[in-house]
Amino acid sequence: MDSERRFTYRLESLMRLRAAERDAAAMRKMLAERALERCLNQCDEIMRSVVRVENELRKRRAGGQAIAVDEELRAQRYLEMRRKELDVRRSSLVQARRELAQRTDELDNKRRDAKALEKQRHRMKARFVEDEMRAALKAADEQWLRRHQS
Repeated sequence: MDSERRFTYRLESLMRLRAAERDAAAMRKMLAERALERCLNQCDEIMRSVVRVENELRKRRAGGQAIAVDEELRAQRYLEMRRKELDVRRSSLVQARRELAQRTDELDNKRRDAKALEKQRHRMKARFVEDEMRAALKAADEQWLRRHQS
């Protein structure tokens, strides 16, 4: 009786490589998500500080309080600086969104590649099992014929 054959998938190492690439792409996407979140938080923080200073100035003006000229100039310079910083952060935000979109596409491609190899492996294993069962059935039939012919 012949020894039992084992299923071997010749592309197993490629499948493992694609799985590792998929995991690395998932990590890069997670880092891009964190960078985007960080940019969003920075924009929000800057926006809140601008709104807070503007509201304070409005309150003081509406209340009829006299504001020293140097204090007014300082506040305006601060607001101008923060608005410029906000513009810079918004451009970083656009870049972070672009980066996240690229990383998402990369991850989708890696998942698709890995899934295709896994499906092919599954089909090949099913075919192998079918062939093995067919061979075993044929051997059993031949053995039965030999017994009944003699």
